[in-house]
Amino acid sequence: MLVQGNRKVRYEIGTGSQMLVTIFNNGGAWRLVGGRFERIESFGILHRPAILPFTDALSEPISPSMILNEYEPRVIGSVTARQLRVKHLDPAPEKRFRGQAVDEEVNLFIDPNTLLVVRSERLINSDTNYDIRIPVILDYSDYRNVAGIAVPFHIVERVGTPHLGIKETLLLLQSVQFNQGLSDATFLPQ
Repeated sequence: MLVQGNRKVRYEIGTGSQMLVTIFNNGGAWRLVGGRFERIESFGILHRPAILPFTDALSEPISPSMILNEYEPRVIGSVTARQLRVKHLDPAPEKRFRGQAVDEEVNLFIDPNTLLVVRSERLINSDTNYDIRIPVILDYSDYRNVAGIAVPFHIVERVGTPHLGIKETLLLLQSVQFNQGLSDATFLPQ
């Protein structure tokens, strides 16, 4: 995973012909399909990196487009976690299909002892249908210090519902680098 600032991320999962690549770059996104990059429709793009929990809270800490609310604690595993809802309002809803805003909203569950995010929950738009919202739950563990930032190296992602089926993915990060001499071309489809 390569991260530059709070609006550019490149995920590379697997190796060789089995490698999956997804790029998010300032509101644009592409994924590698059949050896070539295809653009992800604008309604399916998250405008901030979703896999790293701290980016939602840190990307615009004093922005008027961000709303932060605290809700009842919830037990996550063995932790009674504090629940925060972070909502980033779509800055340009008039540019969206039917003028519908694509606000980004995530519930973060924070361990009150370590102050680390143990889970995030969000609804994402389907890649093919704007009206379909899909639940995504990410559980985080094995936090390590990377350039002074606690980064979870063990992430379990669950996408879907019990009724429609749930796809579970385990993401074990080998390395994370922040702004380490990455060129802008890294975050473009090539």
